[in-house]
This record gives sequence, C-alpha cells and structure tokens, in this order.
Amino acid sequence: TVMGTGVIENANSGSGALFNNANATANLNGGTFTGTTWYVIKNLGTIAIDGAAVTQEDAGSSAIDNGWYGNASNDCSVAYPGDGYTADLTILNGTFSGGMNIVKNDDYGVLDIRNGTFTNTDGPTVLNWNVASISGGNFTVNSNASSVIANGYLDGSGDKGQFTISGGTFTASNDGTGALFGYGVGSQAGGSFTITNGSFNGSVETSDDYPYTPVISGGSFSAEPTAYTAEAAIVVGYTPNGNSGIMAYYVGDQEQINGFLNDSEAGDKVLVIKGENVVLNIPSAGVSVENNTTVPITVNGVEVAAAGSTITEEQGASEQPTK
Repeated sequence: TVMGTGVIENANSGSGALFNNANATANLNGGTFTGTTWYVIKNLGTIAIDGAAVTQEDAGSSAIDNGWYGNASNDCSVAYPGDGYTADLTILNGTFSGGMNIVKNDDYGVLDIRNGTFTNTDGPTVLNWNVASISGGNFTVNSNASSVIANGYLDGSGDKGQFTISGGTFTASNDGTGALFGYGVGSQAGGSFTITNGSFNGSVETSDDYPYTPVISGGSFSAEPTAYTAEAAIVVGYTPNGNSGIMAYYVGDQEQINGFLNDSEAGDKVLVIKGENVVLNIPSAGVSVENNTTVPITVNGVEVAAAGSTITEEQGASEQPTK
C-alpha cells in the first residue's frame, strides 16, 4: 500500500517505477509515479488506484501496462499463469497523463475505470485488448493523439477486445473535432465496443479499417451518432435558444431522453431524428419540437405526426401540431 505525497521515479533506462508481479496486490492511495522510459507501472497482479498520480514522459511507451505483452523483456520474464488468470486494474480516482497510451489493457488484463482525470497529447487515453469498462472520469487528448480511446481484438482468450462505456466525459483532439474512437495496430476483425451513457465531444465516425463497429444506446454527442446507434435507441438533436445549429445529440431510452431535455427552456429546439413510440415530457413552455421520423410521436400528451412540429405549452397542456 502506497500513501502520502512522495514521488517514485524510475532511475534506469528500460525500467519502471512499479512492477506488481502475478498474484501480488498493490493499493496506490497516494504518491506520484513518474517515468522517462518503458512503462511507469507494469501490473501482472491486482492493483487498485485511488488518488495516486501517474505521469509518463516517454511518448514511446504506455504509462500503465496491465497484463502480458507477449515477450520476456516487457513481461519481466514472468510467464502467463494460465487457467483463466487475469491481471486486474481498478482505477477509482487519480490523475494520469502522457505516453503512447496512458493505460494499455494488455493480454489477459481486466480494466475497470470508475473516475479520474486522464490527459494525453501523443496517443489515446486508453487502449484495450481484452476486457475493459469505464463508468466515470474525464478523458481528454490533443496534439498528435489519433483518438481518445481505442479497442483491439486478436483472439477469444487473452485479447477479447470487449470494451464497455457507461459514463465519463470524452474530448477529442483539435478542440473536439478529432476522432473519439480508434483501434489497436494489428488488430483483427472482432471484439465489441458498446456505449450506454457518457458525454462525447468529437467525431464518432469509423471506417472499413476498424475491427469493430460501435453500438451506442445512450449518451450525449457533439456529432451525429445515428449511424452507430442500437436499433431501439431514440436520437434527438438539441439546439439551445439563440444558436443556429444543433449543439448536442442525445441518445437513449425514453427515460434518458426526457432526462436530457428536462432543463429545456423557451426558445430551445428539439429535433427527433430516430425512434418509435417516442413520448417526450418537456416541463417548459415555448420549446419547439420537430418530428423528423417516419412515425408519429407524442409531446406533452399531444400527437405530432411524422414530419410535423409543435411548440410546447406547460407540461400536460394541449396543443395541436402543425405541419
């Protein structure tokens, strides 16, 4: 267990600040871990980070490597134990920056990020090869970073490529115009990448080169994500009063969408892009709602036909839709 405010820094070329062996346990509740070559932290056991700081000054190495790389030098000559063993890394809080990736979830690694601040300039904040989940935290890249997060797949055992995001804030390079999602070099087609919630500022586009296709069932986005949304998901565009274009796209089920729109005010505009049996309950009067789907929707108890529109009165009031 590490506590306090001291600094642990690697002093030799090709060395790390911390190596946690297979079947070992480390709790990093404080301290600053820094590195200039190789990984800052290499984990083959179980690590929980709650309040530590990790900084990588070497753009050619990840700050944290969780799991096996596949050669003796990068795995400290420790062979994979087998029999379903996993290297487990849980990040509860802390600050993390720098490196080819800030966190690389490697072979047989299981990564769980619940909070923390992740900033990088040269690569993704997180690269997953096996099983990873993010439920909170702030993830920001700029400069040379090709994407905010990346996923890769090689096989169904140690490199499953299973990535799940259920929360957190993600900001792409170039003031949020760069790519949100990337993939590991050498990845084969396969794996899964699912998003159920979170805030995403950047491009959601992928290409034929990607080994996976994102499946989005919830969250807020600065770019339209409709092409990647789950079949049952509702998608709306939101334009605050005084703006000329859509500022945010909201994706979710009925409850999530109404939660996003709960603070809408008079003069705001809502464009319903996708969804069936959509029922919007918007408390404020004066919100313009346009139905861009091919089926009717309901707004504050009023049916709005496909390609129709309405302006809300107080919730529960009656208003006839207009074409």
